[in-house]
Amino acid sequence: MVAILFVSNWKSSTAELGEEQPTSKLSEAKQEKSNLSEEEFLKSVFTSFKSPQYVVDAVNKPDSLELQNRAITWSKEAQVAPLYFYLKERSLSDKSTLDEMALFSKLLMSNAASVKDGGQSSFMVSMSKKWIDLGLKRDPNYVPLLNALIVYQSEYVEQPMKFLATLRKTLALDSMNNETNFIHLNLLKTSGQLPKAIEKCKKLVSLQPQNSFWLDQMSEIYGMMGDSVNARIFLDLAIKQRRTKNLKK
Repeated sequence: MVAILFVSNWKSSTAELGEEQPTSKLSEAKQEKSNLSEEEFLKSVFTSFKSPQYVVDAVNKPDSLELQNRAITWSKEAQVAPLYFYLKERSLSDKSTLDEMALFSKLLMSNAASVKDGGQSSFMVSMSKKWIDLGLKRDPNYVPLLNALIVYQSEYVEQPMKFLATLRKTLALDSMNNETNFIHLNLLKTSGQLPKAIEKCKKLVSLQPQNSFWLDQMSEIYGMMGDSVNARIFLDLAIKQRRTKNLKK
């Protein structure tokens, strides 16, 4: 059974659907392109997961709000991520806000990484790309959607020149954006540019000095560099900061 994350691993804040923090590396198994049609996707989902008849009816009767809500509740409780997001997508339209489009596209990609069936996972990613494109058509400079596009380009279609261009554009639009900087940090880490990753961490610490996560990142990167002294220093700082925060609660 697939565990529905209901998070988008992008930011360091907490949202209604879960804690967001940027993903460092989505599952490589999910980088295959989906050739599934909508009908094939649904057939695959219902073959993989046994569902009540009213859930099948909800898929076939999108105008029934009661059925939709029951089916969404079931798919969430049963941890059927592909079906959950398929049904939730019906609440969106081209009139939805850019924030709604951005959040939904990120949640889709985050949860697609936990879906074992490659076809279903890739179908979810294609859904995500649809909302990224719709949102950027309305506003080509909307940073949250550009951040989603960076991850799509770097993790799912392997377009290095395109995602680097998108990253440069996004940083130019808002060099202080935590989400963009964290995505950049992860790209620096995965490409082995560790000294640059340390400098990026320092920037994130300056942007969010109360967020111990960035200190953890500093510790991890120093460890990757073989610098056990600094790795221990920043780990201790992170632990101390969390203890202080907990005492204030």
